[in-house]
Amino acid sequence: MENNKIKSDFFLGGLYSPSTFTFHNLILWTWNPIKEIKKPTKVVSGTEPHMLVLTENNTLELYHSKKGKKIFNIENERIMDIISGAHTYLILTSTGKVFSLANGSKHPNHKKVPTKDWTKNTMDKIEPVPYFTKKNLFVKQIAMGYCTNYYLCSNGELYGSGFGSNGRLGLDLLSGSPQLPVLIEKNVESVYSGAHGLTFFYVTSANELFGSGKHTNRILGINVDVIRNIPSKMRAIGFEPREITNLKTGQIHSVLITNKGKIFSCGDRVSNGHGTTNTVFTELAEFKNKFVVEMASGEYQTLALTKDGEFYAWGFKVPPTNESNSWERPTKIKLPNLTSTSPTNIKFWCGSTVNFIFNCNVSALYQDFRIFFNSKKFTDLVLGSSSNETKCHRCLVKLRTNNTEIEKIKELFIQKNEEEINNFLGWVYCDQVSNSQSLRKIFISLNLSYPPENNLKQDLLKLYKDEDSKDFSILVQDEDEDEDEDEDEDNFEELPVHKFILLVRSGLFSEMFGNIDQNSKSVKDFSGKTLESIEILIKYFYTEKIEFTADDDPEFIAEELADAIEYYQLNKNSNLKEELLKTELQN
Repeated sequence: MENNKIKSDFFLGGLYSPSTFTFHNLILWTWNPIKEIKKPTKVVSGTEPHMLVLTENNTLELYHSKKGKKIFNIENERIMDIISGAHTYLILTSTGKVFSLANGSKHPNHKKVPTKDWTKNTMDKIEPVPYFTKKNLFVKQIAMGYCTNYYLCSNGELYGSGFGSNGRLGLDLLSGSPQLPVLIEKNVESVYSGAHGLTFFYVTSANELFGSGKHTNRILGINVDVIRNIPSKMRAIGFEPREITNLKTGQIHSVLITNKGKIFSCGDRVSNGHGTTNTVFTELAEFKNKFVVEMASGEYQTLALTKDGEFYAWGFKVPPTNESNSWERPTKIKLPNLTSTSPTNIKFWCGSTVNFIFNCNVSALYQDFRIFFNSKKFTDLVLGSSSNETKCHRCLVKLRTNNTEIEKIKELFIQKNEEEINNFLGWVYCDQVSNSQSLRKIFISLNLSYPPENNLKQDLLKLYKDEDSKDFSILVQDEDEDEDEDEDEDNFEELPVHKFILLVRSGLFSEMFGNIDQNSKSVKDFSGKTLESIEILIKYFYTEKIEFTADDDPEFIAEELADAIEYYQLNKNSNLKEELLKTELQN
């Protein structure tokens, strides 16, 4: 399969040779598309051939190599997080309750301790873990290791259950493993482990980092090859424990990132990816001058993404592509069917032995544009004949076709059927192509190169800069004017914009359009926000990026836009909060 021919929005990267493992009828030796999965919020997987997907509409989808696909709902509960261990899934809801999906003999309801008995697989229903509800405890964070579960409650108490061998529960157990959760520590702020992790870490309210589990191969950053059954205080060199935003443990390595964009690793040299054995968490040299925004790690592999859109992978005998048998150092890789790997374009996760990539660029990122295309509001161009006419937006069509004459485009599409027109407009609005051969013929007829040189994101930036095609203005009160003066058009500053951009990006402006004359050319903004903040927000509507000029005060503007998602009723997929946080950290 050639990656440049893949047209899908979800990819599964395999870590096995073609002869050893298949998943969902796909051989996992490269990035393979899974067309059934749409708009995942999170994807997790353990060591067995199944995975669990949390979707945007609060449902859970189980994909199982033997049982196929199952859909689960938890009635009256909003799902906040899902995690996986080796064989079991835990689900955390907004009410602090924990649920699980597992094999009958591995269920963390803890009538039986998890085992490796794959023959008794059920995974038929989601069950509650009632222990914490009965004790009136609110669980705020969950983590899982290899057959070991961790529950952090809002009162700072950390509980664990499952296999306690090799110190994986931080308890000096003489024999057996606890079937019910047992208290590990108090005054804990956060807890971390990994799907195949033999260790776990936690940060205390005193800003101290502790770890427990299998110390062999320096996975805990301790220079001993013995088991310690109780948590040990870790040496945090180059970072503060509270700065940790993500920490994952594998078989013989641990890796973390901080809110300052730094990435650290410890463990055996064959697994931590940079050719040396680290006895403490050590910053990876390949990222010294980079800002890492996200990281994922599995049994032996790690993926990382920088704010500049550089995607890296490394590990031991588990390459995310078929380009190498072993990556000992972080290696920059290209992902299939992605014109950009910016943090807004992709989501990624690691299962124990597989990697998942979701291409937001063709699904989540421009979801509101697809909705708008389907609604046909404020359209000013018709393509097709009277029997299959389709409405669209002249300025966007013209921009995306390198300013091709509209009459030439209209003439071409008189001869096209509805499927061909919608295929073309799917690319115009969403960068999504259902029939590349049909689109290629259209490009040739318009004397355009194929594949397209620009993606939608690049063209929207051009649209933002195109003052001549803007058909509307937001009127923002000039803060230098006397507030007691009568409201006068002269007291307002005009910010030109495209009406259809406001319609799809902001529910507030969309409501305004329903209450004003449809021929109106402007609307007043009464948010009380400054002109500079509104200007930055308008550019965000086009680019989904927050960018400051040299004269802007990032801290002040971030404060002003803190409530923008709610006030302007932005789309639920808006990444505005993440953008504001990222710019604050950078500045």
